[in-house]
Formats: sequence, C-alpha cells, structure tokens
Amino acid sequence: MAGFLSNLGNILNTVSSIASSASGQSLPEKRLSFSKELAPQPREFVLYVGAYDWGGGTFAAVINTGMMVNPADVHKEDFQVSVVTISSSSLNSAIGITKGLRQVDDVYVSDARGNPTTSTTPFITLRFPVGPEVEFSDPFCRNILNAVNDLFGLRIVNERMNLNITKMTGAVNALASEFKFNTLASGGISMQYAYWNPQPSSEKVPLVIWLHGVTEGGANPYVPLFGIKSVNLVSEQIQKCFPNGASILVPQCPSTWLETTSVDPMGFRIWEPIDVQGTIKKYAGPLLDLLSKYTSVQNPMGSTPDGSPIGSTSYYTTALKSLIDYHVATNPNIDPKRIYIGGCSAGGYMTINMLLNYPGFFAAAFPTCEVYVNNKISDEQIMQLAQVPMWFVHARADKTAKPPVYDEPTVARIMGAGAREIHFTMYEDVRDVTGQYKDADGNPLIYDGHCSWIYVLNNDPKENGITLFEWLSKQSL
Repeated sequence: MAGFLSNLGNILNTVSSIASSASGQSLPEKRLSFSKELAPQPREFVLYVGAYDWGGGTFAAVINTGMMVNPADVHKEDFQVSVVTISSSSLNSAIGITKGLRQVDDVYVSDARGNPTTSTTPFITLRFPVGPEVEFSDPFCRNILNAVNDLFGLRIVNERMNLNITKMTGAVNALASEFKFNTLASGGISMQYAYWNPQPSSEKVPLVIWLHGVTEGGANPYVPLFGIKSVNLVSEQIQKCFPNGASILVPQCPSTWLETTSVDPMGFRIWEPIDVQGTIKKYAGPLLDLLSKYTSVQNPMGSTPDGSPIGSTSYYTTALKSLIDYHVATNPNIDPKRIYIGGCSAGGYMTINMLLNYPGFFAAAFPTCEVYVNNKISDEQIMQLAQVPMWFVHARADKTAKPPVYDEPTVARIMGAGAREIHFTMYEDVRDVTGQYKDADGNPLIYDGHCSWIYVLNNDPKENGITLFEWLSKQSL
C-alpha cells in the first residue's frame, strides 16, 4: 500500500488593518503548476496526474520529441522511464537521485493532449499504472520530515530514437487547475494556501476550510490538494450540496499542525499527541520532577501560562487565524456567519484547537480521525465545544488515532454537556468506495484504518438521509 497510508482573533475591520500585521503574496512562478490542458514544449513532457482516494497518481506523460514521429516506429520496449527525486522548485530531472524504474503500460503516437492518432506527429504518450500499491505512482514525495515537498520527476529515455527527455513543461489536472494560490506572512510565520470560489452570485456563500494531515505540510500547496484528494471539495459532488456553491480554503502548514507552543527540555516544540500529563507522567514523572527542580526549563508536568495543558495549543494557531481573517476580508462574497472548519488526523486536531481558541467564530466543524488527546480537554472547554454544531467521523480499525483515546470519549463528554448539535459516524474500517480497487478475493480493497477522510471527501457520511456536506450547508451562526 502507498507509503503515506501507514505514515503518520476576531475578523479584522478592514483589509488595510490586516495588512499591517500580515501580508499576502503570490507563489513563486518557478514551480510545478497544474493546467486544465497543456501542450509540451519541444524535448519536454507534460505530466497527467489524477487525484485518487489514496493520493495523487501519475497515469500518463505526453512528450514532445521535437521531430515528426511515424506510429510504426514507436515501440513500448524501447522506452525506459526512471523516477528521479527533484526539488519542488525544479522541473528538470537531468540531475537528481534515481529511485527506480516506472512501469510503462502503453506507448503510442498522439496529439499534444495525449489522444491517440495514426498521423505523423512529434508527440508520444506513455501510460503508467496507478493504484494504492503501485510504487512511485504519487508524484509528490511526502513524509513527516519532508517540509520542502520534493517531487518524483521522470527521465524518459529511448536510445533508438535518441531521446533523453528530462524537463517538465507542467502538469494537467482539471480540478487542481481551478485553484488559486497565495502566501500569507504573519507573526514571523509564512503559510501558503490554495483557495477556490464558485461563480459570483447575488448571495453570499459559505467558506469551507479543510486542514490536511501530518504528511501534507511543507511549501507546495498542491500536496494537500492531492495527498488526501482535497481537490474533490470543488467537484459537483460536493458543491451541489450548497445552493450557490461554497468557497474552499486549504491552508498548508509549514511543518505540522501538531507542533505546539510548549517546548521540551532540549528546546524542541512538543507535538500534541504526546500526553505529557497522562502516559508520560505515569512512567517518567519522577525523573522529570528532578529535572525541573535543578534546571530552568518549563515543568513538563505543569501547565502553560494560560492554564492549558502542556502540548495542547498549536504553534500555528494565530498564524492560521490571521490567514482565515485575511482571506475572508479579501473575498467579500464569503458569508462570515457561515465559516466551517474541518480536517483529518493532525488537521482534525487543529480543527478542535481552533474551536477552543476562537469560540463563536466558526458556524460548524467536521473533525475527521482527529488526534486531540481527550485528557487535554478540560470540562470548561467541553462546554465550549458543546455550543458548536459538529460532525465527527472515524473508523474503528484506526490504529494510529485510536478512537478510545481521542474522539470517542470527547464526543461522549460533549453529548453529556448538552451539545447543541452533534453527529458521530463511526465506520468499522476504511474500504474502497469507487469499485475500482479490490483485494485478491474480489472484495473492496481495505485501506489503513486511519484514512477515514476518504469517506468525508466522498461525502459518504450520512444520518437520517442527510449527508455531511448537506448538513453543513444548513449551519449558521
């Protein structure tokens, strides 16, 4: 299975007042970008990437040979395609670490868009297999420590035809091409984000904020769009749930939302899932007490200056809120009374974190396989969460974010606090919903139990005949 499956404040009054502490700027031009359609330049190729439940998948490459090619002269066995790790700011695979060979399913002469032709043209299309277990299917290198988001480029060689194609003109994906991008610098933190707006109408539209998981952070906002199929938020499947559509905002954390404002004795920021006052206190309490007694470091068993538990408030809390405020202020068609926030895994934690830090701002939330440790949420905070319409989604088979540690007890406490409106969809496992991927016995392929965002981004959760996004569209402050 693909590697990633197992890995783990108020609105400011005017745009000018926001700009005084946060500035927006465009993304650098020299980087991979996606188009609805694109012709390769001579001696270059265009990558065709699909967005699938399990991540991005490169299914084709169209090369411009720079010479006229007769279909009879093209043979699959003459091509060798190497996968090369390249920088996200580079589109050339001439230099880079070769990771392996990409399997080629088919090769044929085509037009510039990859359509087969019997005519003589300079274009050749190569087709690749894609799937959750196909090596190097994903064009993005994603792991927790890869904050620069390297790419898997291609080196296409055909010695008989004297071809050595390493430079990429760009990539094609229709939904990804509809997004716009920006960068916001606030409080010393620079955060990139992708956004999309529906066709203008006389009515204001809601804003749906989606926060990615732990392996989609970094400095390439296409990674969260493809890594968990966030592009589907602009599809007809989800947009039709809102009368006039919904604006979409997908921020990218520079590292991970899980980094908190608390630091360990070595000066490193503590990650939220580490339950310092629970498991760690039980086994390491005496040693840490001794360390605190003879050093000036923050006592890991205590609380932060604001009284919250150690390792609970995200380091990126204020920066994300500034980004949201800036985006709302610069997109006047967004209804500030209908701002919804959701996210998966680390993004689910950040969803809860934002609700706790900015009460009364969000109209509804949909945390998915969230990893906010229940023991870190006080009874007072539970009362606060009970005022927000929420729809939790998880899978019983999740071994990464075990429901009994995270959302199960949290939801029970919220319900006990007289929740205004709360829903909880608990699946037994996470399995393919497309019908395309099956196991050896012909049954739907079962993914890692942590990947319940697959259900959310396919709008599968349903209660009393109402889907999650249909329910979301009815929420307002």
